[in-house]
Amino acid sequence: MGMGGPVPRTPAESAAIPYYADAGVGVASGFTAAFTAAPFIMTVDKAVTQASAGTTGLWTAVGAGLKEIALRPHHLLRNPALLMVGAVYGLTYMTANLIDVVCERALDPTVRADRPNALHRPRQRGPIRTPPSLRDAGSATL
Repeated sequence: MGMGGPVPRTPAESAAIPYYADAGVGVASGFTAAFTAAPFIMTVDKAVTQASAGTTGLWTAVGAGLKEIALRPHHLLRNPALLMVGAVYGLTYMTANLIDVVCERALDPTVRADRPNALHRPRQRGPIRTPPSLRDAGSATL
C-alpha cells in the first residue's frame, strides 16, 4: 500500500482519450473544487478580518461562519463574494489542470506523430510541393 503518485498512462490509453476530453475534465474539476471550497475560504477570510479589526475573536467568528453555512446555505449562494472567490480559485485550478494536460500530451516522449490525439503535428520534411492544379495555373496568362 504505497502512497505514490498517479500511475502514468500507457501510450495506448493516451491515444484512446482525446485531448479535449482531458481538457474538459480539467476545467470541470477545477471549478468544482473551487466552488466546493469557496464557502470555507470565505468563512476563514471573514473571521480573520473580524479578528484583526477587534470586533470578535477568531474562533468565535469561524464558528459563526460555519453555523451560517450549515443553517442558511441559500443566503450564501446569493452572496456575490462567493462568486468572486469561486471564480478566482476556479480559474487558478483550471489553469493548473490545463497546463498539466498540455505538458502531459505535448512534452511526453511517447507521443508520436501518427497519434491523432496528440497536441502537436509533425513538421513537413523536404521541399514544399505545389499541387498539380496550382502548377498549371502559374503558367497560364491572365
